[in-house]
Amino acid sequence: MAADQPLRVDVVSLHDVKLSPAHDGRIPLTARFTHKQRNEVIPKGTVRVASDQPLGLLAAALLEPESQDSFLA
Repeated sequence: MAADQPLRVDVVSLHDVKLSPAHDGRIPLTARFTHKQRNEVIPKGTVRVASDQPLGLLAAALLEPESQDSFLA
């Protein structure tokens, strides 16, 4: 982003996080998730990943914390 920009965003918080023993180089995680909509000022220089692109659904799955294929999982 070229300048600070106010946006309505979905903020996800994790609760009751539990880590399981490592398996195949991964550490399984279980948690409860809460979502809150709020207005935030996104700072200049923040990278925005658009979903209206050829791999937009993949980007959304990787960045959605509750997705089984997410970076968090």
